[in-house]
Amino acid sequence: MIPQLAGLLKPRDIKPETTYDVILKAYLENKIDELPEDQQKMLERWKKADSLLRSGELVKKGNNEITRPYNISRLTDYLVSHYKVSVRTARADIAHAKRFFLSTYDRDEKEYARGVMIEWGEELFFEARSMGDYKAAAAIFKTLSEIKGIYNDDPDLPDYSKIQIPQLVIVDDPSELGFEKVENVEEVVASILAKRKKNKLDKLIESTEIIEPEDGDGD
Repeated sequence: MIPQLAGLLKPRDIKPETTYDVILKAYLENKIDELPEDQQKMLERWKKADSLLRSGELVKKGNNEITRPYNISRLTDYLVSHYKVSVRTARADIAHAKRFFLSTYDRDEKEYARGVMIEWGEELFFEARSMGDYKAAAAIFKTLSEIKGIYNDDPDLPDYSKIQIPQLVIVDDPSELGFEKVENVEEVVASILAKRKKNKLDKLIESTEIIEPEDGDGD
């Protein structure tokens, strides 16, 4: 489940202009069952793609089985084979899955990979600790702390969910806002412009240096 973005991402903030927006809005409102069947199947594919990206692929290497991250090509092949969709649809599903399940973070490829690495690192940490390999657990713990940015100073940012955006009011008649109404607008504007022009001329005259002619010898 994707929590709402720090209290900022609310269903009313989403304009259902695309299929992605419609699904996201229904997801946040817990109304997935009300979506058309094709959109419900689309979300199902997104969930599967996200799950495989996070859990990885179990492969055999020599006598051992290891889990490695899914690359896009292999994941595309899986979606095409499992859901009987086109390659184009499968790749779009992968892109939407990354975007959809990254709604609590900055929607960026690097941040998505960072989130996956944290999940994998935590699993490795608990596995190493349960096996008594405390040296490996300590190394993993240190790496996890660096990935999570625990050692970094957090910027002093405001709580954006509590910021009240001022409502701007534009009116033709300033008296509606309590200001004195100007009857002869054109004359007032002309007067202000004339005054500004005069002030500029006065400053120009004041800054002008008058050079007196020198007395010369007559011929």
